[in-house]
Amino acid sequence: MTFFKQKLLSVAVAALVITPCAHALDIEARGVGSAAITGDVNSVRTVALRQAKRNAVLSALDRVVGAGTSRNADVQAKLDDLVVQIGDEAFYDVTPSSADGQYQVKVTLRMDDKALRSEISDLGLALNTNATRSQPILVMMDEFFTTPTNLRAPLEELTEFRHEAGSHYNEKEAASSSKHAAYAASSDAAYASKEQVAFAVNDKSANHVNAAYNANVAGAAQDSYGNAAAMSASGSGRLDASSQNSHQAAGAASRQVAAAASSRVAAASSSNSAYAHNVNAEDHDNTYFRKLVKYQPQNTGPDRKNYTYNELKGQLGDLDIKVLDNAIFKSRYFGDRAITLDQLENGAELTKYVDYARKDATADYLMIGSSVIYDLGVDKNSGQESCTGVASTKTFSTKTGEDIGSATQSEAAIGASPDDCRARLAVKLAGSLGNQVGKRIQEFVKKRTMYGAEYTIRLTGDNLPLMTRTAFGQALKSVPGLDKATQRQAGAGQVEMIATYRGSDPLDQAIAMALGTNPQFASLDSAVDGNVITLCMNGCKKAVH
Repeated sequence: MTFFKQKLLSVAVAALVITPCAHALDIEARGVGSAAITGDVNSVRTVALRQAKRNAVLSALDRVVGAGTSRNADVQAKLDDLVVQIGDEAFYDVTPSSADGQYQVKVTLRMDDKALRSEISDLGLALNTNATRSQPILVMMDEFFTTPTNLRAPLEELTEFRHEAGSHYNEKEAASSSKHAAYAASSDAAYASKEQVAFAVNDKSANHVNAAYNANVAGAAQDSYGNAAAMSASGSGRLDASSQNSHQAAGAASRQVAAAASSRVAAASSSNSAYAHNVNAEDHDNTYFRKLVKYQPQNTGPDRKNYTYNELKGQLGDLDIKVLDNAIFKSRYFGDRAITLDQLENGAELTKYVDYARKDATADYLMIGSSVIYDLGVDKNSGQESCTGVASTKTFSTKTGEDIGSATQSEAAIGASPDDCRARLAVKLAGSLGNQVGKRIQEFVKKRTMYGAEYTIRLTGDNLPLMTRTAFGQALKSVPGLDKATQRQAGAGQVEMIATYRGSDPLDQAIAMALGTNPQFASLDSAVDGNVITLCMNGCKKAVH
């Protein structure tokens, strides 16, 4: 290695040592520069390093703004100014080398995505800035400020205990005869009475009713202990009755049986062999126990203050994303009715509100989310109020429903008071969340600009013959910026195509221009609903969803 080459490399290494090492941030791009080795060492190194920085910045622009930005004439004209504004502190890891008479330098650019967008915007180089700001986002966010549920530290504990024990005894004696025997006698008598009456009424062939049948009653007249009861009144009685007076005979038989039953009951009552003894005794030992533990209740509703939401709007604004304040549009749609994001997301209102946001608020994106901040009390190490929290958002396109920027972040902070801690934490949550979601939205817009957005194109009519459908499909291939047109379905009343479009003119108008020379489509009309383009052969009387 010659002395001249050694000197070039030593100068480059010295530049590496004195260049501050940047933190690992969002954008990282590599650049390579070279220059022919001559006698002027400083000039060779300066030319190579400047070219390496320029290439690193161009690479970063392609990543941030979109592919092809580096070839834009306006970018090339202001590139040196942009390198100066970025500053030397953003470039590091300078690696020099030489070969075949060429001095080469490799350098790395690292800087914050938001800072780079701000620099290119100030120089008028943010080619997609207008495209992004022309697609506003409507943001809805609830903030909860509460305390965590601590299962080890109950707020209130209630214990109830009650014990009851005792006895109850009740004895009832009766000098009269056994109730059981009397009941048995009356039951048998009633049964016999029913049978006897039926016999007396139904026996029409006999000229008389024989009351001797009542002997069955007398035979059955025994008490439950097997003691006979005298029923002589029914044992010997006889009733004579003609067949014409069978009903009277039945009544007489019934009265005869009733009399016999009364005699039996009376006999049982007068008997001293049955003795009633009624005892009602109770022993009880009851124990009642209840334990109620109450923990610190969490906030059941969103707080009126919303630090996270306010900070998030500022973060998105710094990323050139146009934010629509939901406070105005929410009151228009819901009126005085209070509604939380939980109610909105888990109910039928979400579909209606998305449609409202797209049509009335003209929002291309809708972000819904919430932040929960927990007051943890005094931190033992710092002696200040501590808090922690988590924020989560869901962002999707109001036209297609496509999820483009969902994210969740958690942070912790300390402050002089609970409110101060809460505000500091909200800044952290919104900073990390806004940067993450904002980059995803920017990336979504960049890809749509580069590769186009997907559209559903429908041609409708009362009668669409094959030649008409064929002419329509061929015309779509000639629309500037319309690619990958694929037929999804076709029939006599409708043909539907799917395609990506990245042209500057409204798609329905671009298609109309392509079909303008065909007289079949002279009366063509259109209706646009998000990414659904409906072309009507007989006029669009109402919007087609």
